Amino acid sequence: IRRVLRGETHYDVLDLPANSTTDEIKAARDDLARSIHPDKLEGSPQGADAATTKLNLAYETLSDASARGTYDALLSEPFARDEAMMTELEDLKRCAPVVLLL
Repeated sequence: IRRVLRGETHYDVLDLPANSTTDEIKAARDDLARSIHPDKLEGSPQGADAATTKLNLAYETLSDASARGTYDALLSEPFARDEAMMTELEDLKRCAPVVLLL
């Protein structure tokens, strides 16, 4: 659980290199999902839900060719990533009737 939660990128979460195939991504997700599944763990370890959510997000992004391409581009261009985040924040500000505190 800790390794999944510490992962900075989706590749870190799955413990895979960036050139992994879709089959390798699926196999890594399946192995990790089994290892952090509540039935495999004693009690209810703190962070299990967050780790599962993070694992699923990594898998969903990297298993979709279009989403993976966008994600990889954002990883390789930090300024593009910052710009994309600012654009998303601006979109949220326009759509949400609440005040966002920055």
